[in-house]
Amino acid sequence: MKFRPRSCLGVVAALGIFLVSFVLFAEIGARVMYPRPDSSEHFETHPEMGYALHPGASVMLHFRDELKPPGRDYRFTVSSQGFRDREYGPKAEDEFRILLLGDSFTAGVGMDEEHMPSRLLEQEFKGAWPGRRIVVINAGTPGHGPWQERLNLLQRGLPLEPDVVVHQLYLTNDVHDEMRRVDQVLEAYERLADYFWRRHAFREHWNVALDGWLQDHSRAYAQYLWRTGPRLPLMRALSPLGMLGAYAPPSFTPPADREPYFEHALVEPNALLLQSFALIEESILATKADCEARSIRYLAYAQPDRGYVLGEELSDGPSGQKYDRDRDVTVLEDFFKQENIDFVPLGYTLRRHPRGRSAFFGYDGHMKEIGNQILAETIANTLYEKEVFPRIRRSIPKPAR
Repeated sequence: MKFRPRSCLGVVAALGIFLVSFVLFAEIGARVMYPRPDSSEHFETHPEMGYALHPGASVMLHFRDELKPPGRDYRFTVSSQGFRDREYGPKAEDEFRILLLGDSFTAGVGMDEEHMPSRLLEQEFKGAWPGRRIVVINAGTPGHGPWQERLNLLQRGLPLEPDVVVHQLYLTNDVHDEMRRVDQVLEAYERLADYFWRRHAFREHWNVALDGWLQDHSRAYAQYLWRTGPRLPLMRALSPLGMLGAYAPPSFTPPADREPYFEHALVEPNALLLQSFALIEESILATKADCEARSIRYLAYAQPDRGYVLGEELSDGPSGQKYDRDRDVTVLEDFFKQENIDFVPLGYTLRRHPRGRSAFFGYDGHMKEIGNQILAETIANTLYEKEVFPRIRRSIPKPAR
C-alpha cells in the first residue's frame, strides 16, 4: 500500500480539530454550569514552609455560604509583610500588639476583612486601655499546620514585635498537616488535600506550575479534579522528564477505607496517628519556647468543628473503628493543661452560647461572622482573666458558665 503523507496529515489535522473542539466545548459547558475555580495567586512557594501567603497579592475568591450554590465572592488581599491584614510600621510607644496565629479559621476564609477574628477582637478592646492602643495582627494562613505556623511566626510575625501570641490549632487538619513535615501520610488521608499541598509547595517545577495554572484558569480541569479525586495526574504523567526540572510526587499507600477527617477522633489511635500527635506537641512547645525567649505571652486554643458544637455522634468506621467526637478539643486541651499552657476555652463557650449552634457555615465548616464574634469575645475574656493586661479596665462581660 502506497504511503500518502497528505492523507496522514489530514487525519492528524482532523483529530487535532476534534480534540480542540472537545476541550473547547467542555470548557464552555463547565463555565456555564460551575462557578469559577479559586485562584491560587495569593500563595507562593516557600523554601521552608512549603508555601506561604504571597506578599502584595489580591484575588477574588468564591465561597459557598451554606449547603447550596451560588455563594458569593470576597476579596483576599495580602500585605507586603505577608499577612491578610493592613500594613504595620514600627511599633509605637503606646501600642500593645496581639498576634493571632493559625490556619484558615484565623485568616477569616469566607469573610470580608472587617469580619475577620483579628478585626473583631480589636473592636472588643477599643478604648479599654486608656493611653494605650491595642492592635491585633492576623497571621493566619489557610492550610498551614503547627510546624508551618511556627515558621510563619519566626519569619514574618516576630519582626512586628507582638506582646502576645494567641495560637489557634485545628486537630482535624493538623494531624494531616504535621505529617507533611516528615513527608508521610496517615492511614486514612485525603488525596485532594495532599494534591493542594504539593501544588503550592513544589510550584517551582514546571509540571506543577502547569497543573496549577490549569486549575486556576480552567473550570473543566478544576471540575475533573474535584469529581475524580486527584491523583496528581499532570504532575505524575510529566515527571519522567526529570531533566527538565519536573517534579515526581511520592507514591503513598492507598488511603484506608474510612473518613480521613475523622482520623484524629479514633478512640484507639494507630502508630501513625500517635506519631502525628507527638509532632504537633513538639511544634506547640517549640512555638511557646520561641515566644517565652522573647518575653512574649503565649496562649493557645483548640478550634472545634461544627459537629462538636452540635454534639453530633460519629458512626463507627467500616471495620468497626470507634470514634470520639470530642477528641478534636480534648486531646489538645489535655495537653495544654499538662504543659501549663494558658488556653482559650472556645469549645466550651460555643457549646453553651445561645448562638453557638449557628456559628458555622454548613458547607465547609468555617465560622460565620457570629462565630468569629464569639471567638473574639472569648479571647478577650481569657486575656482579662489571665491578667495579660496590667491595670486595664474590664469592659467585656464574662459569659455565664
